[in-house]
Formats: sequence, C-alpha cells, structure tokens
Amino acid sequence: MLTKVKICGLTEDADVEQAVLSGADWIGLICHAKSPRRVSLPTARRLARLVRSGVAVANATKLVALVVNPDQAALTRVIETVRPDVVQFHGSESDALLLLARKHGVEVWRALPVSNAEDVRAAQRQTVPDRLLFDARPPAGADRAGGWGHSFDWGLLAGANFAPPWLLAGGLTPLTVALAVRQTGALAVDVSSGVERAPGRKCPHLMRTFIAEARSVSLSRFDRA
Repeated sequence: MLTKVKICGLTEDADVEQAVLSGADWIGLICHAKSPRRVSLPTARRLARLVRSGVAVANATKLVALVVNPDQAALTRVIETVRPDVVQFHGSESDALLLLARKHGVEVWRALPVSNAEDVRAAQRQTVPDRLLFDARPPAGADRAGGWGHSFDWGLLAGANFAPPWLLAGGLTPLTVALAVRQTGALAVDVSSGVERAPGRKCPHLMRTFIAEARSVSLSRFDRA
C-alpha cells in the first residue's frame, strides 16, 4: 500500500501544476489571514481550477481548503468560492461547524496538536471528522495553529488506534518522511515547509523527492522497530 501525500500551503500556479505532476494526492490551499502561506479567495479559486483540470483529474488529485476558526458565513464563502473536496479545520472549531461543512458535500478533516500521550488519548475520542491530521503543538505564544516546521515524538502514535483515518504532519522533510512512516505506520502524510524554498513557494525537486521517499516504505511489511 502506497503512502498518500498532501502538499499544503501552495500559492502559485506553477507549484500547483508541479505538485500534481509529482503525484500528490491532495493539494492544500490555506484560507487563513495569519498564515505566511495564505491565499485570497480569488487566488484560491484560480488555483482550484488547476486541480480540477487536465492531469489533476487523471491523477485523482483532491483539493483541500484549510481554515482556522471561521464563522459560519466565512466557512460558507470558502466552500462556495473554492469548491474544495475537503475542508481542513485547523483551530478549535466545534463539531457543529464540521457538520455544517459536511452538509455542503465536502469531507471534513480536523487537525490536532500533539505533544504528549494525553493529546493522543483525546484524539481517540474524535468521531465526527472524516480524517484526523496530527501536527506538532505550536510553540508558546504562537499566533497561528500550524506551519511552524516542527515535529513531535512520533512514538506517541505507535500502536494507537483511531476511528477515522489520519495523516501525519509537522516538520516532515524528504530526509525524515520515510522514517516517520516506518515509526508511526502513517498511511498518509502532509508537508509544507519541508518542500519549500521560501514560505508558500515550493521546490519541484523537493516535492518529487518527498513523494518518492514517502512511498518507498512498504506498509504491508511494516516494522515499528
């Protein structure tokens, strides 16, 4: 079974096209004002068209819109403007807001910060999201929920079971992703800063290498050791 890959925080047409050609399963666009990788709704709509055309359709690449604590009106604007396949909630949103998004016909993902075993136990109680995404807990005093390029102790996830499927995020790079998959058994991974030459500007070589390394681990012969 090949590990699925999400490349997040894209801001430019050429990078979206390269991510699709590299075989990314999901393309993530950040619709959150505090992120250095944010895109406006008109830009997100333009980039979304690239994910719904040509090679992207042939590769079955999906579009993810990342939001952080939107109100209902803002959430509806993102969904109606960008028309994503998935909305990834990266704040402290209520289950009710996730259910509202699902009524629009999108998958709903919840990002969860991880720094200790209690965070993992809390994640095991999640039942509403279609997928979970595990990210490193932001540093003290941080003004945004993610995108710091920090990793966490992957051993916290080893042997844990969750109702929804999940993705591993947080500081992954082409040099570390294969080890991360082996240690956690992740069936899907998420990368942003680890394939960049500057915030929001991706490196085609790093994207290709990251995807190849993520898929180099045979999960059918998975060994946590």
